[in-house]
Amino acid sequence: MLEAADPLRLNVSAVLEPTNTFAIGRITRNKQRGTATLEATVPNPGDLSVGGRGVKSAGGGTAVISKAVSGGSVKVTIRAKGKKKRKLNETGKVKLSVAITYTPAGGGPSTDSTKVKLRKR
Repeated sequence: MLEAADPLRLNVSAVLEPTNTFAIGRITRNKQRGTATLEATVPNPGDLSVGGRGVKSAGGGTAVISKAVSGGSVKVTIRAKGKKKRKLNETGKVKLSVAITYTPAGGGPSTDSTKVKLRKR
């Protein structure tokens, strides 16, 4: 039995890596503009990046959307660019393969992909 006067000391340290699992929720389409809004649920604060062939941010001009997010539900607006945008304007519909990468603060990235159908009237 250890007593308070014993010179023994127990050092314990733990390194916790935040979880990088996330879920892609429902997709809401805006048929007037030909855009879609993806809803993702992330467990911790971090960065959320969205990319893919023919994918463009509705608010920015780059192919990859990256934004800092807090834990919880996050909405990201997707629109077509390039040949996919031309096809959307000609036919009124196009399919995009969207890759979503979530990187928690202090952790490793996790990527999930989904197909999004855009429609435009």
